[in-house]
Amino acid sequence: MTESYRIVVGMDFGPSGEEAFRMAIELGREIPNAELHLTAVVVEHSNSPSASRIALDERLVEDTSARMREYIESKRAAYEGAEFSRPVVQHVRLGDAAEALHQVAVDVDARLIIVGTRGARGLARLVLGSVSERLVKLAQHLAAASYPEH
Repeated sequence: MTESYRIVVGMDFGPSGEEAFRMAIELGREIPNAELHLTAVVVEHSNSPSASRIALDERLVEDTSARMREYIESKRAAYEGAEFSRPVVQHVRLGDAAEALHQVAVDVDARLIIVGTRGARGLARLVLGSVSERLVKLAQHLAAASYPEH
């Protein structure tokens, strides 16, 4: 039995996440035994544990999971007009995006991580940071950043 080629894909439901998913599907069609691990990260609100903050985090995770299921089904046939028949596994994590994506890659023994980038520059990049940049520093996996067309 041939081992799966696991690809972790960062999903933010925006143009950059959509471009990352499109790139992963294209690669997945070319790589035998490709398995996509679509991963969304929810910013954690329960830093100070209270019942209401923990409940909010749980609700956000559930909502994100439902949104991902719908997204995956709507996009499977949309790219290049051909059905994508490879496995797509969804993950929803709480916390920092770069750290969570890296941890999913470690957990599933991924060979590649694909994330979108917004292409922020200057002050916006300094304030917001870059998930893709931090991921390259964290990950011992091959990481690719995709840029949405403007």
